[in-house]
Amino acid sequence: MAGIAGIFSRDGQPVAEGVLTRQQESLAHRARHGHALWRGAGIGLMHCQDDVSPRVWPREQTLGDPSGRYAIVCAGRIFNAREVASQIVDAGGRTPGETILEVMLQAYVQWGDSAFGRFNGAFACAIWDAAEQRLVLARDHLGLKSLYVHVTDRLCIFGSEVKAILAHPDVAKNPDEVSIAQFLTFNHYLFHTERTFYQQVQRVLPAQVLTVDRSQTQRRHYWQIDPMRQDRYSSDEHCVDTVRELVTDAVRIRMPDTPRIGAALTGGFDSSSIVCLMRHLDRQERSGRTVLETFSFDFGTPDADEVELIDLVARRVGANHHHIKALTPNFFSDLDRLIQLNKQAADAAGVNVFLRGLGGDEAFMGTLHYLSDLFRGGKWIELAQELRGMYPVDYSTGKRTSLEDLFRSYVLTPLMPEWIRRMRKVQLGQRFPPKWVASALVARTGVGQTLPKTDAPTFSTAYGQWSYELLHHEVVGGVIPYQDVVSSAVGVETRYPLLDIRLVEALFALPREWKLYRGKVRVLQKKAMAGLLPDEILRDHVKKNFHPTLNRFLRQAYQKPIEDLLTSPKPLVREFLDWPVLDAYYRSFVSGQVSDPSPLWGAMNLEKWLSAEWGPKCSCK
Repeated sequence: MAGIAGIFSRDGQPVAEGVLTRQQESLAHRARHGHALWRGAGIGLMHCQDDVSPRVWPREQTLGDPSGRYAIVCAGRIFNAREVASQIVDAGGRTPGETILEVMLQAYVQWGDSAFGRFNGAFACAIWDAAEQRLVLARDHLGLKSLYVHVTDRLCIFGSEVKAILAHPDVAKNPDEVSIAQFLTFNHYLFHTERTFYQQVQRVLPAQVLTVDRSQTQRRHYWQIDPMRQDRYSSDEHCVDTVRELVTDAVRIRMPDTPRIGAALTGGFDSSSIVCLMRHLDRQERSGRTVLETFSFDFGTPDADEVELIDLVARRVGANHHHIKALTPNFFSDLDRLIQLNKQAADAAGVNVFLRGLGGDEAFMGTLHYLSDLFRGGKWIELAQELRGMYPVDYSTGKRTSLEDLFRSYVLTPLMPEWIRRMRKVQLGQRFPPKWVASALVARTGVGQTLPKTDAPTFSTAYGQWSYELLHHEVVGGVIPYQDVVSSAVGVETRYPLLDIRLVEALFALPREWKLYRGKVRVLQKKAMAGLLPDEILRDHVKKNFHPTLNRFLRQAYQKPIEDLLTSPKPLVREFLDWPVLDAYYRSFVSGQVSDPSPLWGAMNLEKWLSAEWGPKCSCK
């Protein structure tokens, strides 16, 4: 929740209060506890305050340091403020105040840009230095809070959402066809870019510091995962104890001091671990006074829902559980209403902080691409043993497997030379660019000239590389921005204990055998959670695969909206898509020949966005 926005006039012109007010109005849904506007010479800052306790700053105003040189606004928070405050004092700095914002600002005064690397949290902040006439924008390590920017020779405008930048009259809403073409490829390497759907709006990337003064603009990263780090422990018990304490503390520091706390509970290992740790910590440190409100989205069939495990964990921790029906007959036309139902459920339960287990699959388990490491290393016997452990069912997904598919996907594909990929124009198992992207758009944007590449660092193993890329691109680049927008829209702050930066770094420095080993999944995580989770969760069992149920539902749900789009006389999205290819893909999806609805979802949502923003006047040309 919360939100920030602001304007820096690089030419020294005063910032109009009316424009700041328009920015505030565009983010009004984030201002659950009021807002504040602050203006200085050539600078204006806006902060929407949330009602999460403890507040980052108890008063409704921008925080400045005692000297008057600095000012700060922040969306989100850091969870290690006490630790950082102690580090400031140990370094000889001034003792900061007790609020989170005071600690963040004093840390910047003490260490400059390197202060951001010391923070453990989810934040997007802006710091103004009046003496240097410099604006500093920064996001947390993994980019859990969004931040957008518009920079010209005359202006720097920023905001938690794009709409806060578009509120300025000097920012044109021209669509960016390169970004649109990238979006339509559904290539996850293109989720992590500075581009947005608007030509004049860019992203500040995760772990990035953007510095803007009167004459220069600089971007730099203050952190990236160390792919060479390998942690050694004195014993297996030491490793288990260390990770258990990391997970426990990651949950501890994200539990607000409120009577009620919300959490996702799917019956899976990650959500169950978080909920059980919340109750464990509550009993140990809060006398068991916290009311846990847990939520699940149910598909309405025992083939997909883990209702028994959900209810088992809820009973174990004494939570009030809320089963929410995820699929409705008019799913796509009901999306806005479903989001409001989520808001009503959260409001009725009295929660404004929500903990989720996102990131656990990637950090505690990873992918099966380690099979190619065994093949490349000539470890044939071990490779055979590993294949035997995941055939005919992969316990990590619940899906039935075939030896041919396993060998092709996880042994041969990672070993394919880059020149062959380029020659075949295939990446991530898909032609690039896909045929449904209009050839004219491909030619204009140059999207198909080269295969996209990851911006993640290079690991020494295929397992490490593919597992981290999955976290980096799909979770952080794809899922998290959506979660940030939706959570803020319903007045809830979502927190991710398993994306604690200490935990992510530690888990990616461990050998694969701690995670996947001969058909065993989450080896370390199960040892760390023994005694806290019910035995039914700890023991190996085939995870229910909800994808067949979801695909059956989507084949019905997509029919009316897609057929309406395909038969529309002048669809705006037609400029960007090969219409016959999209139509043929739709027929194949409905008949069950293909299972991925991404191009249909993309076409439908792009049409809605184009219609909402420009209507029939839309054109990228």
